Amino acid sequence: TPKEIAKILGANYLKNLSQFEIIFRSPGIPYESREIQEAIKNGVVFSSATKLFFENKKGLVIGITGTKGKGTTSTLLYNILKAAKYEVNLAGNIGLPAVSILSKLKDSSLTILELSSFQLHDLKISPEISVVLNIFPDHMDSHTNFEEYVMAKSSIAKYQKANNLIFFDSENTFATQIANLSPAQKIPVSTKNFALFEEKDLALLLDVASKMSGRTICELADSIALPVVSFMKYYRPEFEYHIEHKKCMVHHDRS
Repeated sequence: TPKEIAKILGANYLKNLSQFEIIFRSPGIPYESREIQEAIKNGVVFSSATKLFFENKKGLVIGITGTKGKGTTSTLLYNILKAAKYEVNLAGNIGLPAVSILSKLKDSSLTILELSSFQLHDLKISPEISVVLNIFPDHMDSHTNFEEYVMAKSSIAKYQKANNLIFFDSENTFATQIANLSPAQKIPVSTKNFALFEEKDLALLLDVASKMSGRTICELADSIALPVVSFMKYYRPEFEYHIEHKKCMVHHDRS
């Protein structure tokens, strides 16, 4: 931190926020806190690194949220698109802060953002492509209640446009509720009749991943192969997939 910038630390660091014109809120500071809400009433403008990214970004953004699984989904999608030779970035609640990649984005860029409820809470811009995974109570120590948690998550959908897309877990009541707030084209995903992937797609994904890195399937197990296998086992229970580490092969058997 530059020496000329004053630091306010200690138990009372949120006091007197109304003396500022604009404040960039860290995701770890609850938006509904009494101090922040009081400052807003007094005319203070609140922004965030996530807001700054969306206001200045170039290219297409795929935003992924959910209570669990968003990091795995974001990483898996990033590796798939990278292997397919897309110019893709992974940032947000995972890895790099979104603002750190702004300078290298072009109109052709594709960015995958893992987005937490804290990052989404006061966001007034939604990604062009949104993904809503399972939603259930979490972070109740930082949110007023579960309703407010769901409301925070809903920013990933509310500000989309009609020509945008939103994928959502149609078996989850709250993911569906969030998706219904979006004017975008809705693509429900169900574990009971999932049809976007077939058996042949698994072999293709693993083959691409192996060629991308120059490593065997076994060497990729922890970072790429295993998540894909787990994904397929979950969504396609009629097949049993497993990795034989000694032979470095992936087998599929009908059960």
